[in-house]
Amino acid sequence: MPQKIPKDILLVLSSVTATPQKAVIDHIIKNGYITTEELKEKYGYNHPPRAARDVRELLYMNLANPYRKSKESNHNQFERSG
Repeated sequence: MPQKIPKDILLVLSSVTATPQKAVIDHIIKNGYITTEELKEKYGYNHPPRAARDVRELLYMNLANPYRKSKESNHNQFERSG
């Protein structure tokens, strides 16, 4: 049984719109885990470890680094995302 996920984490997870990563995240939320076999057979990833890494990197960018470049600003100005 999957553990309860904190609301702030679920908010970040629900903001993911990239289709491959969203499928992996939704599967993990529902089942608590995902296997490399499921990544390959169910979701069609030719390199399952890469899919897992893509999700980790995506989550790191959104959770550990809550600041992003502002679209209207120069490279030295940042705005809080979310």
